[in-house]
Amino acid sequence: MKSILALVVVAGVSTPVQSPATRVYIEERLKTTAGVNVHCDAFGNCYGHNTSTTRNVSLQVTRELMKTCRWVTVTDNRDAADYVLRILPGSSTLYQQNGDVAYVSPARFKVSNLAKDICGYIETHRH
Repeated sequence: MKSILALVVVAGVSTPVQSPATRVYIEERLKTTAGVNVHCDAFGNCYGHNTSTTRNVSLQVTRELMKTCRWVTVTDNRDAADYVLRILPGSSTLYQQNGDVAYVSPARFKVSNLAKDICGYIETHRH
């Protein structure tokens, strides 16, 4: 997406006008953690139960990206997006609208690092 900075003169006052923000579609990513808890009482009786926790990583990345990048709009319309972000443990991939890989983020699974990394890439590649 090309970013064009222009000056609009209204009533003798110059006002900078920024082109629309870069639109990013973030694919749904849930992270589930499972475990077993075992408790034994004083009589040697042991009881266990399974636990499972799910967190919506894509929602967390959306919040962080919106907070970090003022020139990025997160959209739920994949067809209108300039980029598609696929979040995976270890590295996440940013794709161009046509499906070509634009950037592979080396940021590990920390949401704030991923958002900063993607934001930095988009900022340096805006025209």
